[in-house]
Amino acid sequence: MNINIHNLDSADPHFLERKQMVESQVRDRGIVDERILDSMLRVARHKFVPMEVRDCSYQDRPLPILCDQTISQPFIIGNCLELLELSAGQRVLEVGSGCGYVAALLSLLVSEVWGIEYYGPLVDLASKTLIDQGATNVRILQGDGKLGAVDFAPYDRILVSCAARKVESSWLDQLRPGGILVCPLQDGHDQYLYKLGKGLTGWKYESKHTRVRFVPLL
Repeated sequence: MNINIHNLDSADPHFLERKQMVESQVRDRGIVDERILDSMLRVARHKFVPMEVRDCSYQDRPLPILCDQTISQPFIIGNCLELLELSAGQRVLEVGSGCGYVAALLSLLVSEVWGIEYYGPLVDLASKTLIDQGATNVRILQGDGKLGAVDFAPYDRILVSCAARKVESSWLDQLRPGGILVCPLQDGHDQYLYKLGKGLTGWKYESKHTRVRFVPLL
């Protein structure tokens, strides 16, 4: 991992905005993992969104990106990451990588990050931004997120960053025993974050968490 400009530089004109975002939108709402909070302070969120919404980069709201997709609000991202129980040395798959911001956060928290994204323009943009930001342990692939990324499996953790109607069997197959999957699932008219743990032969447990609103899995 070689993160060359994710630093705590108070001369960065966006540093104070990021610090306020982390403290008021993430920590104060119950995210306590210091590694996650630190990653959100280090990664320049504004670099991952279009120029026309960069002034809103550190606000408590989702933002539009290319291809009619969105980047989630900071608290929801922090919530997803904390549910994953991340640690150094893990290999993580993100389904629905979008602009690459979450992959950049993951790059500071685990050993290897694989992302899969449906839209080619987002794959190209996210890959370029991640390279520009020095995240050398991330690779974004174009493909069908429902199929996962079997060529690089197994994974210790899987994060689905788009709303699914069910947990795909491919995700179970590509997750190591003892691994964790976090996914927003459609639950009637609403969506909720679900956390699932894999046992030796199937899902060992499932728990329901925050109500959310994600773009749908394609």
